[in-house]
Amino acid sequence: MVKLIYHTFLNMLFPPKCPVCRCYVGQQGEWCMRCLEQVLSIRTINVRQHHLKYLDECQVLCQYRSGMKKIIQHIKFYQALKYVPHIHWLLNREGDLVSFKCIDIVSAVPLHESRLKSRGYNQSEKIFYPWIKEKGWLWQNLLMRKKDTVPQYELSPKERQKNIKNAFVMRPNYNIQDCTILLVDDIFTTGVTMDECAKVLKSAGAKKVIGLALATDAEY
Repeated sequence: MVKLIYHTFLNMLFPPKCPVCRCYVGQQGEWCMRCLEQVLSIRTINVRQHHLKYLDECQVLCQYRSGMKKIIQHIKFYQALKYVPHIHWLLNREGDLVSFKCIDIVSAVPLHESRLKSRGYNQSEKIFYPWIKEKGWLWQNLLMRKKDTVPQYELSPKERQKNIKNAFVMRPNYNIQDCTILLVDDIFTTGVTMDECAKVLKSAGAKKVIGLALATDAEY
């Protein structure tokens, strides 16, 4: 009851709007159907066609274009955390479609310490953590990024593989023997970053590594 009163008051004080076109919607975080239809595209990535050796499977929620591209870029580069509730709304709305079974631990693709310090947060953690918590899954920051790599979007596919090779290590004192890990990231492009993370996790004993990305520009 208190939660309902709070949300009613919030909607009166700040009328909810679509994050892209700014038209009025029914609740905080909601998207209008027109903008939602432009980006929502839940699908399974073909990890074998991407030549990924360690990532067992991967699902994505949206196409990395138009409104979603703008939102992710603003969260990453302009501290625009005001968009995070709109992503939470998407995940909660489509959570039954993005279904995973027998997840033991959830972890995000990490940032290098220098980038984390300059940005102030890992955008993947901001995007996924509240949703993961609601599902009751265990979140642990299993990996460290030991190499301050060049941003992957600046590189060709071959350069990306070289750039990200041996960039990650396990944090000490975590036991993931025979665990199924859900690895989350904001964008899936070629998948080499997730695959490199999966390699480290499997070397540490993980039984299976499943990827979940918010958006992709991959065609398959």
